[in-house]
Amino acid sequence: MVPPFVFQLVGEYVVEIIDSILACVETLKGMDSYSTFSEDNEAFLTLTRQRVVSYWFCYCRVNT
Repeated sequence: MVPPFVFQLVGEYVVEIIDSILACVETLKGMDSYSTFSEDNEAFLTLTRQRVVSYWFCYCRVNT
């Protein structure tokens, strides 16, 4: 799996996709490439994180 595509899929926050990624995270080849991508694309990762938090807040949190 190529880091930009994996991170983008996580940003879609479809639980089944994230579960699939988590199931094979230890077998992803080139873990160094994920670290390098993360360091080189901080703005993209920040946006992805914000999207995940936003989706969770809208659709998954328990309404109080």
